[in-house]
Parts: sequence; C-alpha cells; structure tokens
Amino acid sequence: MPSRPIRRERFKILDEMGLDEICEIYCEKADGVRHLMTLVFEPAHEGRKPGAADFYAWLDARGYRDEWRRTVEIKPLMLEDQAMEIGILALDNPSLMPGAKAMMSEKLWQARRGRSSKV
Repeated sequence: MPSRPIRRERFKILDEMGLDEICEIYCEKADGVRHLMTLVFEPAHEGRKPGAADFYAWLDARGYRDEWRRTVEIKPLMLEDQAMEIGILALDNPSLMPGAKAMMSEKLWQARRGRSSKV
C-alpha cells in the first residue's frame, strides 16, 4: 500500500514532536486541524495539503484522543480570554480602541467557530 511509508514517516514526526508541542502549535498558530497539518507535515503530493487522517490514527494508536479532545475544548476559551485581554488593554489606552474592536471580534469569531468543530 503506497500510503504506508507516508503514514510511518508522519507517525515518526508526530512522535518526535510529542503531544504537548502539537497542542501548543494548535492553540497558538493553527486555525484548525487541517491548518495544523500544513504546519506540521509536508504535502504528500505537489499542490495538495496534508489531510488529518494520519494525525487521528496517531492519536488513537498512542491513546491520546481524550487529551486531544480536551485541547480542542480549551482553545475557544483561550481565544475568549485573549479577546478580553485586548479589550482591557484598549480601555487603558483609548487610541488602541478601533483596532482592538476588530481584533476582539476576530478572536470571538474564532472561539465560536472552534466550538462547532469536530473532535
């Protein structure tokens, strides 16, 4: 099966990174799981983004699915906290308010979107 070498290589990458680093990248940089995969893996084929099937297979093989589920549940709360921090900073410095409103709206939108994503 041609995908097995790719899966083995991806499992090796994930094992080297570890769940903590993967969760950190997800929470700090990724918009979602598919975006996380583009940050972690090279595409298997030219012009195609890496899928998430190998990642979920790795989670299941290592018994990390519950820990991952908690990370996915926590991310929207983190985004809401970031939005509140932006708002508090803008209250202290009114010149930041126009940009702060947009940033707060974006963080809150991401938090709402994150709650509806699949685990």
